Amino acid sequence: MQRLWSAQTSWDEPLPPVIAKEWQQFMDMLGWLAEIRIPRCIGGSTGIEYSLCGFCDASERGYAAVLYLRLTDPSQKVNVYLLGAKTKLAPLKTTTIPRLELCGAVLLASWLSRMHRILEAHMKISGVYAWSDSTIVLSWLLNPHVALKVFVSNRVHHIKTLLPVCKWAHVRSEENPADCADTGTDSGRNCKRSAVLVRSRIFKIPSRSLGPPSNYHTR
Repeated sequence: MQRLWSAQTSWDEPLPPVIAKEWQQFMDMLGWLAEIRIPRCIGGSTGIEYSLCGFCDASERGYAAVLYLRLTDPSQKVNVYLLGAKTKLAPLKTTTIPRLELCGAVLLASWLSRMHRILEAHMKISGVYAWSDSTIVLSWLLNPHVALKVFVSNRVHHIKTLLPVCKWAHVRSEENPADCADTGTDSGRNCKRSAVLVRSRIFKIPSRSLGPPSNYHTR
Protein backbone atom coordinates (compact mmCIF):
# COMPACT_ATOMS: atom_id res chain seq x y z
CA MET A 1 0.00 0.00 0.00
CA GLN A 2 2.82 2.39 0.81
CA ARG A 3 4.49 1.71 -2.53
CA LEU A 4 1.21 2.35 -4.36
CA TRP A 5 0.84 5.61 -2.47
CA SER A 6 4.39 6.64 -3.39
CA ALA A 7 3.69 5.82 -7.04
CA GLN A 8 0.49 7.91 -6.84
CA THR A 9 -1.57 5.00 -8.17
CA SER A 10 -5.27 5.90 -8.28
CA TRP A 11 -7.86 3.64 -6.65
CA ASP A 12 -9.38 2.72 -10.03
CA GLU A 13 -6.10 1.99 -11.81
CA PRO A 14 -4.89 -1.58 -12.38
CA LEU A 15 -2.00 -2.57 -10.15
CA PRO A 16 1.45 -2.40 -11.73
CA PRO A 17 2.40 -5.96 -12.85
CA VAL A 18 5.26 -6.28 -10.35
CA ILE A 19 3.09 -5.28 -7.38
CA ALA A 20 0.16 -7.39 -8.61
CA LYS A 21 2.45 -10.43 -8.72
CA GLU A 22 3.78 -9.77 -5.22
CA TRP A 23 0.23 -9.33 -3.90
CA GLN A 24 -0.85 -12.67 -5.34
CA GLN A 25 2.21 -14.36 -3.82
CA PHE A 26 1.33 -12.79 -0.46
CA MET A 27 -2.25 -14.11 -0.75
CA ASP A 28 -0.90 -17.57 -1.56
CA MET A 29 1.27 -17.47 1.56
CA LEU A 30 -1.71 -16.85 3.86
CA GLY A 31 -2.76 -20.49 3.57
CA TRP A 32 0.30 -21.52 5.55
CA LEU A 33 -1.01 -19.60 8.57
CA ALA A 34 -3.24 -22.61 9.25
CA GLU A 35 -0.10 -24.44 10.43
CA ILE A 36 0.52 -21.96 13.25
CA ARG A 37 -0.71 -22.77 16.75
CA ILE A 38 -0.46 -20.25 19.60
CA PRO A 39 -1.23 -21.24 23.22
CA ARG A 40 -3.74 -18.68 24.48
CA CYS A 41 -4.00 -19.69 28.15
CA ILE A 42 -1.35 -17.73 30.04
CA GLY A 43 -2.61 -18.18 33.58
CA GLY A 44 -0.88 -20.28 36.20
CA SER A 45 -1.31 -21.75 39.65
CA THR A 46 -0.34 -20.09 42.91
CA GLY A 47 3.30 -19.26 43.46
CA ILE A 48 3.94 -18.33 39.82
CA GLU A 49 6.25 -15.38 39.13
CA TYR A 50 5.32 -13.34 36.05
CA SER A 51 7.47 -10.99 33.99
CA LEU A 52 7.01 -9.19 30.68
CA CYS A 53 9.71 -9.58 28.02
CA GLY A 54 9.77 -7.56 24.80
CA PHE A 55 11.99 -7.29 21.72
CA CYS A 56 12.14 -4.52 19.10
CA ASP A 57 13.90 -4.04 15.77
CA ALA A 58 13.82 -1.87 12.66
CA SER A 59 14.92 -1.71 9.04
CA GLU A 60 14.49 0.74 6.19
CA ARG A 61 11.09 -0.88 5.55
CA GLY A 62 9.61 -0.56 9.03
CA TYR A 63 9.91 -1.33 12.73
CA ALA A 64 8.42 -3.96 14.98
CA ALA A 65 7.94 -5.22 18.53
CA VAL A 66 7.29 -8.73 19.87
CA LEU A 67 5.98 -9.33 23.38
CA TYR A 68 6.15 -12.41 25.64
CA LEU A 69 4.98 -13.34 29.13
CA ARG A 70 7.50 -15.31 31.20
CA LEU A 71 6.21 -17.63 33.94
CA THR A 72 8.46 -19.15 36.61
CA ASP A 73 6.98 -21.73 38.98
CA PRO A 74 8.28 -22.49 42.52
CA SER A 75 10.56 -25.23 41.12
CA GLN A 76 12.13 -22.61 38.79
CA LYS A 77 10.65 -24.19 35.67
CA VAL A 78 10.17 -21.49 33.04
CA ASN A 79 7.45 -21.18 30.41
CA VAL A 80 7.31 -18.33 27.90
CA TYR A 81 4.14 -17.40 25.99
CA LEU A 82 3.82 -15.18 22.95
CA LEU A 83 1.43 -12.30 23.65
CA GLY A 84 1.65 -10.75 20.20
CA ALA A 85 3.64 -8.83 17.61
CA LYS A 86 3.20 -5.37 16.10
CA THR A 87 4.69 -3.71 13.03
CA LYS A 88 4.66 -0.23 11.54
CA LEU A 89 5.85 0.94 8.15
CA ALA A 90 8.76 3.35 8.00
CA PRO A 91 7.70 6.88 7.01
CA LEU A 92 8.00 7.90 3.37
CA LYS A 93 10.46 10.58 4.38
CA THR A 94 13.88 8.94 4.53
CA THR A 95 15.36 8.69 8.01
CA THR A 96 18.30 6.89 9.58
CA ILE A 97 18.19 3.29 10.80
CA PRO A 98 19.08 4.29 14.40
CA ARG A 99 16.10 6.66 14.46
CA LEU A 100 13.84 3.90 13.13
CA GLU A 101 15.28 1.58 15.79
CA LEU A 102 14.34 4.21 18.37
CA CYS A 103 10.80 4.33 16.94
CA GLY A 104 10.71 0.56 17.40
CA ALA A 105 11.73 1.02 21.02
CA VAL A 106 8.90 3.55 21.48
CA LEU A 107 6.44 1.07 19.97
CA LEU A 108 7.65 -1.63 22.35
CA ALA A 109 7.62 0.68 25.38
CA SER A 110 4.05 1.81 24.68
CA TRP A 111 2.91 -1.77 24.30
CA LEU A 112 4.76 -3.01 27.38
CA SER A 113 3.27 -0.19 29.45
CA ARG A 114 -0.26 -0.96 28.25
CA MET A 115 0.05 -4.72 28.76
CA HIS A 116 1.53 -4.16 32.21
CA ARG A 117 -1.55 -2.15 33.23
CA ILE A 118 -3.91 -4.78 31.81
CA LEU A 119 -2.18 -7.81 33.32
CA GLU A 120 -1.60 -6.20 36.72
CA ALA A 121 -5.35 -6.47 37.30
CA HIS A 122 -5.04 -10.26 37.17
CA MET A 123 -1.47 -11.10 38.21
CA LYS A 124 1.54 -9.55 39.90
CA ILE A 125 4.20 -8.60 37.33
CA SER A 126 7.60 -8.94 38.98
CA GLY A 127 9.65 -7.35 36.21
CA VAL A 128 9.61 -5.73 32.78
CA TYR A 129 12.50 -6.44 30.38
CA ALA A 130 13.20 -5.13 26.88
CA TRP A 131 15.81 -6.02 24.27
CA SER A 132 17.13 -4.18 21.23
CA ASP A 133 19.93 -5.13 18.83
CA SER A 134 20.82 -1.44 18.39
CA THR A 135 23.70 -0.37 20.63
CA ILE A 136 23.04 3.23 19.57
CA VAL A 137 19.49 3.14 20.94
CA LEU A 138 20.70 1.53 24.16
CA SER A 139 23.32 4.27 24.57
CA TRP A 140 20.63 6.93 24.07
CA LEU A 141 18.53 5.30 26.78
CA LEU A 142 21.47 5.42 29.19
CA ASN A 143 22.01 9.16 28.71
CA PRO A 144 19.98 12.08 30.08
CA HIS A 145 17.47 12.95 27.37
CA VAL A 146 18.21 16.68 27.67
CA ALA A 147 21.69 16.06 26.23
CA LEU A 148 20.29 14.60 23.00
CA LYS A 149 18.89 16.12 19.82
CA VAL A 150 15.19 16.99 19.84
CA PHE A 151 13.92 13.99 17.83
CA VAL A 152 15.88 11.54 19.96
CA SER A 153 15.36 13.41 23.23
CA ASN A 154 11.57 13.45 22.95
CA ARG A 155 11.35 9.73 22.28
CA VAL A 156 13.87 8.74 24.94
CA HIS A 157 11.96 10.84 27.47
CA HIS A 158 8.69 9.19 26.37
CA ILE A 159 10.18 5.70 26.79
CA LYS A 160 11.54 6.48 30.25
CA THR A 161 8.20 8.01 31.29
CA LEU A 162 6.27 4.95 30.11
CA LEU A 163 8.68 2.42 31.63
CA PRO A 164 10.63 4.01 34.48
CA VAL A 165 11.70 0.64 35.93
CA CYS A 166 12.17 -1.33 32.71
CA LYS A 167 15.54 -3.05 32.23
CA TRP A 168 16.90 -2.67 28.68
CA ALA A 169 19.50 -5.08 27.31
CA HIS A 170 21.24 -5.99 24.06
CA VAL A 171 20.30 -8.94 21.87
CA ARG A 172 22.17 -10.11 18.78
CA SER A 173 20.28 -9.57 15.52
CA GLU A 174 20.18 -13.28 14.70
CA GLU A 175 18.53 -13.95 18.09
CA ASN A 176 16.02 -11.11 17.86
CA PRO A 177 12.50 -12.46 17.21
CA ALA A 178 11.39 -9.00 16.01
CA ASP A 179 13.84 -9.15 13.10
CA CYS A 180 11.65 -10.81 10.47
CA ALA A 181 8.64 -8.76 11.55
CA ASP A 182 10.27 -5.49 10.49
CA THR A 183 12.24 -6.71 7.45
CA GLY A 184 9.49 -8.89 6.04
CA THR A 185 9.94 -12.30 4.45
CA ASP A 186 10.75 -13.36 0.94
CA SER A 187 7.31 -14.40 -0.26
CA GLY A 188 8.34 -13.85 -3.85
CA ARG A 189 10.32 -17.07 -4.17
CA ASN A 190 8.92 -19.55 -1.70
CA CYS A 191 5.65 -19.01 0.19
CA LYS A 192 6.16 -22.02 2.45
CA ARG A 193 9.70 -20.95 3.32
CA SER A 194 8.42 -17.51 4.36
CA ALA A 195 5.72 -18.95 6.61
CA VAL A 196 8.19 -21.35 8.21
CA LEU A 197 10.65 -18.48 8.77
CA VAL A 198 8.06 -16.35 10.55
CA ARG A 199 6.98 -19.29 12.68
CA SER A 200 10.54 -20.26 13.65
CA ARG A 201 11.63 -16.71 14.52
CA ILE A 202 8.61 -15.15 16.23
CA PHE A 203 6.98 -18.23 17.73
CA LYS A 204 10.21 -19.76 18.99
CA ILE A 205 10.80 -19.11 22.68
CA PRO A 206 13.69 -16.58 22.91
CA SER A 207 16.60 -18.03 24.88
CA ARG A 208 17.09 -14.59 26.44
CA SER A 209 13.69 -14.95 28.10
CA LEU A 210 14.42 -18.38 29.59
CA GLY A 211 17.29 -17.51 31.88
CA PRO A 212 16.93 -15.82 35.27
CA PRO A 213 16.59 -12.02 35.22
CA SER A 214 19.99 -11.72 36.89
CA ASN A 215 21.49 -12.88 33.58
CA TYR A 216 19.87 -10.06 31.58
CA HIS A 217 22.98 -7.96 31.08
CA THR A 218 22.16 -4.32 30.40
CA ARG A 219 24.24 -1.99 28.26
